[in-house]
Amino acid sequence: YQFFSTPTSIMASFGPVGRHRTHMLRIVPGEVDLAKLADLEHVSIDVAQGRMSPEDGIAEIERVVAAPPPYGHALTTLAYGLASGAACQFLGGGAREIAVATLLGLAVGVLALVAERHVRLGRVFEPLAAFLVSLATIAFAHLAGPLLVIVATIGGLVVLLPGLTLTTAIAELATRNLASGTARLSGAFMTFLGITVGVA
Repeated sequence: YQFFSTPTSIMASFGPVGRHRTHMLRIVPGEVDLAKLADLEHVSIDVAQGRMSPEDGIAEIERVVAAPPPYGHALTTLAYGLASGAACQFLGGGAREIAVATLLGLAVGVLALVAERHVRLGRVFEPLAAFLVSLATIAFAHLAGPLLVIVATIGGLVVLLPGLTLTTAIAELATRNLASGTARLSGAFMTFLGITVGVA
């Protein structure tokens, strides 16, 4: 048996050499969940080293995949706002910019919760969020007085930047996993492009 995996497909070949039967599964990349990835790695190691049977491993995988998020929706949304405010402070924003970026980060968090429940909205989440954040920042600048629009906008959108995806893609390209690295890099580029178009 042989396996080949990329972020968008999995190919598996079974049988003796020269008479392989190959199957390909098309998959849709999901959100990065580091806690679940760590749990799945522990399960795979336990099965590979014989500490867990394959049947128990399958049951454990199903449990890990079906597990609810470790943090509730309210705390996750609050984290969006805090991350946006902190990023705005890091970018040199003043009190107004930090307050606006924090509110916009909270709004992006609420929109992310809605996008989880609606597949069509999820497909355009980044450009739509970027457009709404940019529009809201300009509105705040007109209503609340002087405001560094670009700093507040970037602060409000920092949670959407695909930093981990980009880092993983570069690491895969550096280790010559070209198919997987190119797919991830293309995905990160498209996210950046969607955000840029939304802001523009």
